Amino acid sequence: MTLLRTGCAVIALAVATPALAQTPSQADLADLVRAQAAEIAALKARLDRIEGQQVVAASPAPVTTAPTPTSTTSPATPPVAVA
Repeated sequence: MTLLRTGCAVIALAVATPALAQTPSQADLADLVRAQAAEIAALKARLDRIEGQQVVAASPAPVTTAPTPTSTTSPATPPVAVA
């Protein structure tokens, strides 16, 4: 049983050895950076769209004032004082 555990541990260690791992080339790293930059740009555009929608939704509706009716036939009445 101990031999089996030791053998499995040695195999796992040999597989996990960094010397056996592939190192990325400069071209691979450059491709990765370009892909990440494109993803960041897409996420920023998406965030700008979402924030733009929130600003429009959060802004109050424009207040429009109705034109004050002016009567040319009757004179203006003075305000009434309330005690």
